[in-house]
Amino acid sequence: MNLRVVDPNLTTPYAQNWFLGIQRELPGGLVAEINYIGSVGRHLHTGDGPGGENYNRFAGDLLDGRLDRLNPSFGIISLGETAASSSFHGGTIQVSRRYSQGFAFQTAFTFGKVLETPGAAMEVTRRDLDRSVTGFHRGKKLSINAIWEIPFWRERPVVRHILGGWQLNAIVQIQSGAPFSVFHGAAYPRGDFNADGQTGDRPNTPSWGNTKRDLSRSDFLRGIFTVADFPLPAPGTLGNLGRNTFRGPWYASTDLSLFKNFRVTETASIQFRAEFFNAFNRVNLGTPVADLNSPLFGRSTSAGDPRDIQLALKILF
Repeated sequence: MNLRVVDPNLTTPYAQNWFLGIQRELPGGLVAEINYIGSVGRHLHTGDGPGGENYNRFAGDLLDGRLDRLNPSFGIISLGETAASSSFHGGTIQVSRRYSQGFAFQTAFTFGKVLETPGAAMEVTRRDLDRSVTGFHRGKKLSINAIWEIPFWRERPVVRHILGGWQLNAIVQIQSGAPFSVFHGAAYPRGDFNADGQTGDRPNTPSWGNTKRDLSRSDFLRGIFTVADFPLPAPGTLGNLGRNTFRGPWYASTDLSLFKNFRVTETASIQFRAEFFNAFNRVNLGTPVADLNSPLFGRSTSAGDPRDIQLALKILF
């Protein structure tokens, strides 16, 4: 039987945000911006249901081969509390051009770090061991979008009405890879290193450290590390490898679209749209398999969407 309880001393969660920016107008209709952004979240809710944060466990419980739990009358005892926290510090550098003479664009480079103390811990008495960057953290991101009304046959009204009036749009995104943790999904004694009855514990740090840099897509396909790279801790103890120390493959994508409006009446028109998502068909690999218990450990076995072409007619009235 599982039990769900709530901490009677819950604290109201809150967030604080702050911002400092400088904007400057440049020649040619350009505007440049440099911004600093910060935020913190305090007293955030942790897991509060069966399968969430389980407090009915203790390190070394399984060393005698039997799972006793702190209270043997129950299975999982999930405690809802306000013990999680988060913080973000980052900045953006942006250059943009307002729409003028058929052209506009915006380019922004974002950098920063999102840290958190998560709602679920590897060891309930040592929540600090799991403080790290979040799973959605992206240290660097470049975004570009542009609109261009192609100036074909502007000087010839009749030809322009038939062949002109095309609009080209582009969106480019490039960002660093997603953080991930190496863990062992097997039950004790192969996994669950602290023997508390909950799997997913992290091993010890490899001899070469807790990061890998300058990896190519081929490296991720072949496998960026092996099971033998990660020493296992002694039974009843936790590994010293941190959470979310590794990074997956970089992501890059370009979406293009081409529009053309054909006027039918004074109040109605038809818009032809040709849209190309991931136009250059770049293979964006997924995060490598991080479970030491998997035969595919260390390899990227998934990828994002391939190129997708969409043609459409849209009636505007």
